[in-house]
Amino acid sequence: MKLSQAKILLTGKYSTEFKAWVDGKDVQFKNRAGEWESIKYWNFQDFPNTEVRIKPEAKLRPWTADEVPVGAQIAWNKRYSERSLIIGIAIEGIQHFGYSKCTNQSLRDCLENAEHSTDNGKTWKPCGVLIND
Repeated sequence: MKLSQAKILLTGKYSTEFKAWVDGKDVQFKNRAGEWESIKYWNFQDFPNTEVRIKPEAKLRPWTADEVPVGAQIAWNKRYSERSLIIGIAIEGIQHFGYSKCTNQSLRDCLENAEHSTDNGKTWKPCGVLIND
């Protein structure tokens, strides 16, 4: 690579993306099919007329009523030994049963403070749906 090419990488059109790629972030380009594909190596001539981006981080949104896994276990604040069972859906969110009482929690509270398991506690997942951009 020539010095002039290196300067363009560090200060040119894709300098932010190149620096992120050097730092180990997933940087993508739009391929001929119009799909985003991760850059495995950076060649100076690879991206003159294509879109390049830092891969957006996945985000979570709360469950909708139809997505609540009734019958799953739920644990609050990573206390997996203190589990409840999701027994239904209420106007306020979910109903769960634990410690000899039934409690309602908002779907937002579940997303922010709890995880759920559908395999009897072997794996724990967020109480929400992953949204990929």
